This record gives sequence, structure tokens and C-alpha cells, in this order.
Amino acid sequence: MNKILQEKNKQEYVQLSGKEGYVGEILTVAFLLIISMAGSTVMQFINRMFPAHYSTESMAACVPGGILSLTFLCFFMGLVNYSNAFVSQYSGKGQRANISRSVWQAVWLAIASGIIIQITIPIGYFIIGHAGHDPAVAVLEKEYFFWLTVTAALPLLGNALASFYTGRGRTKYTMIANLCGNAVCVLCSWWFIFGGAGVPEMGIKGAGIASGFGALATTSVLLAFVFSKENRTKYRINKFWQPNAEMIDRMVRFRSGAWKKIKLVK
Repeated sequence: MNKILQEKNKQEYVQLSGKEGYVGEILTVAFLLIISMAGSTVMQFINRMFPAHYSTESMAACVPGGILSLTFLCFFMGLVNYSNAFVSQYSGKGQRANISRSVWQAVWLAIASGIIIQITIPIGYFIIGHAGHDPAVAVLEKEYFFWLTVTAALPLLGNALASFYTGRGRTKYTMIANLCGNAVCVLCSWWFIFGGAGVPEMGIKGAGIASGFGALATTSVLLAFVFSKENRTKYRINKFWQPNAEMIDRMVRFRSGAWKKIKLVK
């Protein structure tokens, strides 16, 4: 049965060229990822451009506040993203149940990471307070940093769900989800920063909250994709939600580099 599934997976990856591993296949997968990254770059630029139009202090605060938040987020993001490697290898083996299990373990890691990262808020406040920035700017830095960190679980959860597709080279779905999230973030940035339609003017705080709404939109779209009827039938994605300590342990150890093994998954 596994051999049949492996052969089906091979056929799914063969592009119109009819050649396995053809450069066109790589470009197709990469191109959609490039669009996703380009959209995220534009979103981040606009999310920081609007505060610049709001006040000079907000412009000065959003970049260091955002970079500090990203600094704390990077390790956890890399940890969750490592599920792509597990999904990829299990996909090659035709082990659909383990694909679903890998995604779920990434989801549990994302939730746990989102909780753990909250302890970096006082650390971030300390760093900002001792950075020597203008007091008016430091206050805004803390505010922006706070909202990015409080909502950090959302992009982590989105990346965990995205591994179901990126690990199998199905980057179209992640591109659609990311572009939807980017659009929501851009619209909410303008709305929340400058106010209107019953929403008060929030300045840089609105930019941070808008980022959370964008991540929520991305995650919501991915939830709809991942838990579609087809995936519930084919991958039983809704059946393998239980935490698997052994698989989580391997994800953490391989990602952190604590152990080096030739074979990634059993």
C-alpha cells in the first residue's frame, strides 16, 4: 500500500514537462513562495509607512520595536517551520497519517511557543528602556512591541498549518492565505491608526493590532483549506490531533541541532 501511495505522490509532483525534478517544477513552487514573500514585504512596508504619516515619533518607534519583536520570535518560528521537513519526508513515504500528525505537533508547538514568548515582554521593555532612545519614542516602541508579542501565537499557528502544504510543495494555498492576510493587515492598519467608522484613532498601537488581525486572517484561511472535506477524508487531518511527545521531541532536537542523525524520521 505504501508503495502505491509513494508512486501517487511521485506522479503528483511531475509537472507538465513530464520530467521528475525538472527545473520548471522548482520554479513553479518557488514562484508562488516569491509572490507570498513579496506580498508580506509590501504589507510590512505599508504597516510601517502609515505610522510615519501619523507622527515622526511613531515612525522612529515602529522599526526598532518591530525588529526586537522579530528577534524573540525567530527561534520559535524556525522551530515550528521545521515541521515542513517532517511533512516532506512523510509525504515521500506515502505516510498520510504521519503527515497529519506532524502538522498537529507543529500546531501544539506553536501554541506553546506563543505562550512562552510572552515572558519576553518585560525583557523587551528592559532593552527598550536602556537603549537610550528619546522617552517619547521609547513609550511608542514598547506599545508596538507589546501588541506584536501578544499576538505572536497567530503567525506561529499560521506557519504550522501552512506546513501541510509547503511540506508537500503545494504553495498555491499558502500564497492565497498570505495574500488574504496581507490585504486585511493593510486595510486594518489604515483604519486602526487613523480611526474612522466608530474605531478610535490608535496610532502605532493600531499598527500592532492590525498585524494581529492580518495574521488571524491568514490562519483562518489556512484552517479552511487544511480542514476541507477532501483533507479530512484523504489525510484524516481531524483524527490525529493528539500530542505526540516523541515526535515533538524529535522536532525540537533536530531543529536545535542538539542531535545529529542521518535519517530525519523513522
